[in-house]
Amino acid sequence: TRVTEWCFNIPFYDTLSFMLNICDKIKYRYFDDKSVLWEDTYIENIRVRIYDPVNATKTPQKNAKALILYFHGGGFFFGSVGSHDTMNYYLSKYSGTKIIAVDYHLSPTVHYPVAVNQSIRVTRYILQHPQKYNIDPTRVFLAGDSAGILV
Repeated sequence: TRVTEWCFNIPFYDTLSFMLNICDKIKYRYFDDKSVLWEDTYIENIRVRIYDPVNATKTPQKNAKALILYFHGGGFFFGSVGSHDTMNYYLSKYSGTKIIAVDYHLSPTVHYPVAVNQSIRVTRYILQHPQKYNIDPTRVFLAGDSAGILV
């Protein structure tokens, strides 16, 4: 923040750009052991990443399963489904739970309450179409970190 600018003579915008560039670099998973199938798609014109754990035969489970609807953190101006990809991958793998991570739009491209409204739209759509995602609508959990908790 401004302390960095004052102490180290690094302009604030450079610090912010640096932080955003780091977030872009960590969003790539450098492994895939095929224990979780994943895909990027759109719900209500909002990008989401769906993680679906597979069984021992490497096929998706046929019976409806619980869902974790995950909203990433990042102060509403950085972060994405990519920056939280590894965590969601492992969470799906070890919990055996389907995860849908929502990639709501960020500031300064959009302003409050756009991210909140997008998250609500995705949540409503999923709850209205559980069979499309092979989920049990009585076992849907909301999760997130930082700003993601607020949406």
